[in-house]
Amino acid sequence: MITLKWVVTISIGVCFLSTAHAAAGDVARQQHVATVMHFAASRARVTEAFGPLAEASWAPEFKPEFSYPSPARQIPGAVFRTANGKIWLLHDYDVAAGRVQYVISDPSQEVTLTIDVTPDGSGCTAHMNYDMVALDERGAEHFVDMENHADEMGREIHDAITTYLAGNPPDHGHF
Repeated sequence: MITLKWVVTISIGVCFLSTAHAAAGDVARQQHVATVMHFAASRARVTEAFGPLAEASWAPEFKPEFSYPSPARQIPGAVFRTANGKIWLLHDYDVAAGRVQYVISDPSQEVTLTIDVTPDGSGCTAHMNYDMVALDERGAEHFVDMENHADEMGREIHDAITTYLAGNPPDHGHF
């Protein structure tokens, strides 16, 4: 079982490792990718949709296996692993403020994914920001793929969440 303390230590260790790689002129490089989406729904409903349990409903290939908490819930400090081996820490989850932030780690990259949801006149706007550090060539290749497909990814996420929101009542009860 992975404890929260262990995952935070890994995250900090990866940050130090990436700095060491950069100083040595190795592969490490930083990148920022962003996408913006508009939804005709409330800030709270859209923010909730970006949590790991809700995402598993609108993205069937996303299957988080929770280490903490048990039973699984969308709360700050939740830790889970996905089928691709990445370890995710739900660092911030504040539905009222419209903020979701993940720290995602694997041997090839360190990613901070921040989603800020702001109300607007006809619903809300979600700003997804990926701040990434590649630790090896595989991580660097992933960044190139993210750059090349950011708009497409944003459209797919938008469409999946819109469909999810249309089919689910506001109170899910299990989050």
